[in-house]
Amino acid sequence: GFTFMYIYLLSRVGEQMAAKMRQDLFTQIVVQDIAFFDENRTGELVNRLTADVQDFKTSFKQFVSQGLRSAAQLIGGSISLFMISPHMAAIALASVPCVVMFMTYLGKKLRHLSKSSQAQAERATGVCEEALSNIRTVRSSACEYREMQLFEAETNEAARLAQKLGYGIAIFQGLTNFFLNTLVLSTLFMGGHLMSTESLSPGALMAFLVASQGVQRSLAQGSILL
Repeated sequence: GFTFMYIYLLSRVGEQMAAKMRQDLFTQIVVQDIAFFDENRTGELVNRLTADVQDFKTSFKQFVSQGLRSAAQLIGGSISLFMISPHMAAIALASVPCVVMFMTYLGKKLRHLSKSSQAQAERATGVCEEALSNIRTVRSSACEYREMQLFEAETNEAARLAQKLGYGIAIFQGLTNFFLNTLVLSTLFMGGHLMSTESLSPGALMAFLVASQGVQRSLAQGSILL
């Protein structure tokens, strides 16, 4: 019952927000001066009404669902860590604020780069749409080669930004895995020391390790959303 209500309400709110945004955006576009339509391509304006609103709706749903899940996992995992071993939990979580701040910074950079890449891809699509919709004018003016060059330049720039985004995602995922492995090794080291002094049992160490990995994953997911 909870899952049904959760998915239904999230879908209902997301769709209503998207519909209201499309209506407001269309209203604002229609009342603009003619000069506005001369400066902006039709394809770009249509993309604002369709693709951009769709992306916002998807991001909103992801933010709510993943954010709630990450927050619940973080709170529950942290409580479990302190219940198992307060000493190890305090040491393991000491580096969390710095890691979260750094991952949040990288996440913001990646989102900005993703928006730039998407905008560039839309510009390339707009060039193609304008050329094909006005093909008679292009042919009569003998501008085929110019349009080809313009489209090639726009698509090359879109590819460059997409490759840069992929490079950034690779760095983000690599650093996330590095932090996870460092957390595992440090947990094993501290746990081994506590086991040698009979302050911690092997079962408690394994439980602490599993809980710490859950906390790390929730932090990684949350840093992307922030």
